[in-house]
Amino acid sequence: MLSLVLATLVAAPQTPPEPARSPHPKLDGAEKFIRERASGAEIRKHLRRLSEDPHVAGSQADYESALYVKSTLESFGFETEIETYHAYLPYPEEIGLRITAPNEIELDLREHPNPRDKDSYDDVIATYNAYSASGVVEAPVVYAFKGRAEDFDWLEEKGVNVRGKICLIRYGGVFRGLKVREAAEHGAAGVLLYSDPDDDGYRKGDVHPDGPWRPEHAVQRGSILYLSEMCGDPLTPGWASTKEAERLAPAECSWLPTIPCIPISSANAGKILAAMKGPNVSGAWQGGCPVTYHTGPGPVRVEMTVRCDNEIRPLWNVLGRLRAPSTSKRYVLIGGHRDAWVHGANDPTSGQALALEAMRILGRLVADGWEPHYEIRFASWDAEEFGLVGSTEWCEDHADAIQRECLAYFNCDGAVSGTRFGASSTPDLVRFLGEVAARTTPHDNQGRLLTRWAHGGSRPPVGELGSGSDYTAFVCRLGIPALDFGSRGGHGVYHSLHDTLFTMETYLDPGFAIHESMARFLATAAYRFAKSSRPPLDESAWAPWLESAIAKLNSLDDDLREKLLGQVAALREACKDEADEEQLIGLHRALLDEQGIQSRPWFRNLLVAPGIDLGYGAATLPDLDEALESGDEARIEAAAKKLSGVLDAMAFVLRSE
Repeated sequence: MLSLVLATLVAAPQTPPEPARSPHPKLDGAEKFIRERASGAEIRKHLRRLSEDPHVAGSQADYESALYVKSTLESFGFETEIETYHAYLPYPEEIGLRITAPNEIELDLREHPNPRDKDSYDDVIATYNAYSASGVVEAPVVYAFKGRAEDFDWLEEKGVNVRGKICLIRYGGVFRGLKVREAAEHGAAGVLLYSDPDDDGYRKGDVHPDGPWRPEHAVQRGSILYLSEMCGDPLTPGWASTKEAERLAPAECSWLPTIPCIPISSANAGKILAAMKGPNVSGAWQGGCPVTYHTGPGPVRVEMTVRCDNEIRPLWNVLGRLRAPSTSKRYVLIGGHRDAWVHGANDPTSGQALALEAMRILGRLVADGWEPHYEIRFASWDAEEFGLVGSTEWCEDHADAIQRECLAYFNCDGAVSGTRFGASSTPDLVRFLGEVAARTTPHDNQGRLLTRWAHGGSRPPVGELGSGSDYTAFVCRLGIPALDFGSRGGHGVYHSLHDTLFTMETYLDPGFAIHESMARFLATAAYRFAKSSRPPLDESAWAPWLESAIAKLNSLDDDLREKLLGQVAALREACKDEADEEQLIGLHRALLDEQGIQSRPWFRNLLVAPGIDLGYGAATLPDLDEALESGDEARIEAAAKKLSGVLDAMAFVLRSE
């Protein structure tokens, strides 16, 4: 997955309403079956097979993993197909880094294998950032902390000029691509990204293989596509990347980086930092490498080399539909991605493996005679790691049919790395989340946490969905209700060589008990949604959500605020009568504006989008919020008019007979 922890998806927590059920809801026979049949052993089998070989998107191993998912779904009673797209997926040809002054040192960019983990000896893709510009740059280094706008402002206040320099930047705070964008906008010539030991290394605990934290030679790969501007194949923004599709040239794409970028280890970052001078830093800027951090520039200089190909490569989405008699051909879609930067035992395979187990259980229910009201479908997405490519291209290719037929999308990405359950969703699925959690009877501590969450004990909030995984195109472009869930915990193997079965079963989930609980949760959610005679969506949740979002617009004119709140009041009134299925479908479309957000028209949902300077985190009422931030009266007026139209359309749909 593109996001490291669920918390990065949260902008304003949505408190789940108390479920209107008894503290221990009575389960029907199917739910008891789900509770009893979820098998950690079955999940481990899928995880072992899907993480056995490195399988970056577009590779032969990736294709073979698609065939495995396809045949597995068919054995569960699903009709399947593979849909192939052809996207811009550049691979590295040469990645190099050396210190040129004050002493010449060639830096080893490889990750180091470990004898306790056989998978760490496999041939893997080089440590690179997808969509980096190619080039050779030699320049002094400036340490720019986390590469946020405020970090560059601080450097400027200290008289540190980054123009023409190479910026050494820590992961964390904002999406990695936006760090590169910010550096380029300040005139930097290149970027080196590294994971600081303070954040996920020895300062957190024992490192791999003696613990789950990042060892000094491990590296976080990842895409640096500017995901808050668009998602999917960067050369086909808004249309599907079929084999014969018209494509933009990379130089035409403002969402592609213009300077080279390399991810490096903390060991290599420490060697660079040790040679830097300039002002000392303090507080959070001082990290965990065993040296005193300075801003630079100089006297250390480095030469970085990035050469990537410009290949259009195939990607393979596996689509399945459960063969079952149903009253409606509308469906709930469960999905998650399959591709990984290396082995990807946690990200994404924990989600893919437990989702397959949930599909096995649901297939068994159908084989035993259960007839769902709504269809259950499954998607195994490809090329998510490059920029949510597989799911986005499918959404762009089938947009009209998806909006007519898909009632909700449940996302299951790297879903198991610890014991802290969390979830994010659109407002209309918050109540449903609580109800499912209340009915998920667990056999372990993780499951008991789920039950407490649903009953108002020590429950975590439900977060907003911004971006960072495959729900993005569904929510932000098509308006489809969605949820994302998982059980998180601290670790440092993200996007590295060490995200393997060894790490998963030694540290993250020994015995696969948490995987088992997550499969139970997902199967119960799919079952309860599919058996409902009306989609279990709470349209009344939008009014209080909108009131809260409007209240956060501090610079909003009072008259305009009152006008918008009046429209929200009308929407609340329209929700007094429960919406039928057609009204709920219409409500999804009402959230959208065909022109999209003014600064980034690929995003058409005017109520929620990823924050333009966050990448993952959600921004509410993004078009109007950005207009207010700009101070441009004409832009504010245009954004307010579009939002007003959306609010009227939502109320109109719910009042329609």
